[in-house]
Formats: sequence, structure tokens, C-alpha cells
Amino acid sequence: MTAAAPDLGNAGIGLLAAAGVREQWTTYLADHTTGILAGNADAHQWIVKRFNGEPAPADC
Repeated sequence: MTAAAPDLGNAGIGLLAAAGVREQWTTYLADHTTGILAGNADAHQWIVKRFNGEPAPADC
């Protein structure tokens, strides 16, 4: 799970997908501080699922 500015992230999504990287993109409309709070539950669930052996999702 990686956090990135939307302009950087949008440019990189195609590159990651083309390289075969499993990635999932979620946009949170928030500043740096509130973005941490907005994405915390999703980040936690992502980690829990990896430890439970579920493969990382991909949406590209």
C-alpha cells in the first residue's frame, strides 16, 4: 500500500499495470493529516488480509 499525490499516482498507475504489478488505487479527498485518518481503516484491512494469506487486489 502506497500513498501518493493524485497527479503522481495517476501517471504511475498505467506504468505499474503495464509492468504486471498488482496494485489497487483509492483516492481520498483529504489533506496530509486527514488523509491518514481517512485511509487508516482501509490500510488496516489490507494488512490483515495479507497476513491471512489473501492475495493483494488489483484494479488495473
